[in-house]
Amino acid sequence: MHILSLSICIYGYVAFTSARTEEDQASSPAANTEMRLGIPPPERCFYQDASECPEIENSDDCPCKRIPILSSSNNEEYAVFCCDLNIKTFETGLACSNFPVNVSYIHIRNATLEALNVSEVKWRRLKSLAITDGKINRIKGQFLMMTPTHCLNLSNNALTEIENNSFTRLSQLTSLDLSYNNMTHLPALNIMNGREFWLDISGTNTLWCHDVSQYINKTGDKQIIFNRENETVCSASKTWRWFNTTEQVPLEQVRLLSLVPTYILVPNVHNKNHLSHRYVKLGGNKLLCNCNTAKYLKPWLQTNILDPDEVLCENVKEKVVDLEPSKMCVHPGDWTDYIYYLIAFETLMLISLIAKVSYDYWIFKTAGYLPWPANKMPKLPCDWLCEA
Repeated sequence: MHILSLSICIYGYVAFTSARTEEDQASSPAANTEMRLGIPPPERCFYQDASECPEIENSDDCPCKRIPILSSSNNEEYAVFCCDLNIKTFETGLACSNFPVNVSYIHIRNATLEALNVSEVKWRRLKSLAITDGKINRIKGQFLMMTPTHCLNLSNNALTEIENNSFTRLSQLTSLDLSYNNMTHLPALNIMNGREFWLDISGTNTLWCHDVSQYINKTGDKQIIFNRENETVCSASKTWRWFNTTEQVPLEQVRLLSLVPTYILVPNVHNKNHLSHRYVKLGGNKLLCNCNTAKYLKPWLQTNILDPDEVLCENVKEKVVDLEPSKMCVHPGDWTDYIYYLIAFETLMLISLIAKVSYDYWIFKTAGYLPWPANKMPKLPCDWLCEA
């Protein structure tokens, strides 16, 4: 009987404790904490669907919302998601979300701008920048030094122009999405430091194949990976390779063309005596570089081949186009460079010694004494020969 009563008491205590624990958890602040998003991987930008856009009921409602980010560090990080910004609401919309304070990730959807200035300080701390599905005519300016952006998504904006140096300071950039735009030229890309670099230009069919081909089949620091390669084509102008008209060329064909160092016939408007001028690709070859290479071969390569910046030196860690004649034409020092000075010095010393001895002998014969310093020198065992 006592055992039965004890069992009932223990069961009641456990049930009471469990109920209190669930009640405490339900009423604790942690239960009401806002859901945090995980950090996107480096190769993928922070991105939100259109269904997640902030609801705008009044004209005073903020078109941007601030989202906490689950970070492994103790620093408080946020992401900002904005929709339907234009030239009038762009600054005020970002300001109402307290951007850029503690913001490392941002996605702006359906922005309408004439130009986006990336040199402004507000982009300085971003790890991920995505501005997609809008209408932006061009990108101007240059990102500030040491900007930690590793992912940049500018897809589907009908972009027609990006200034050539806009992205050259993004030394940590690993993913660049320029898909579904209307550009004809690729900007300069900072793909050094041996890091993996992903580039998406699918749907941007207006890009010249000449710009795209310089990043294909490269090795070492210049190697990049094309995302959605099977969906990527470029425009071949009538002066590129053997094409006579502007055509759409799949990226895979451009890759095959780049593997073959074929001669390309290009009209030479500067040389009226010849109908054409031959150009060749020599990228990846290594040459023995010396003074003549820097003085004569370097200008020839820059004039006569398509990829002079890809020709390397075998004996020095430089490209041929980077050679400086002032450095390459300096010969290392050798003792033979000073042999004539040594011979001249020894000859001068011998003549001086003979002259001094002759002078001392003449004084001794005429005056009977030795001049200074000969008379100060100690006598040697052989001096008796001279005295005799």
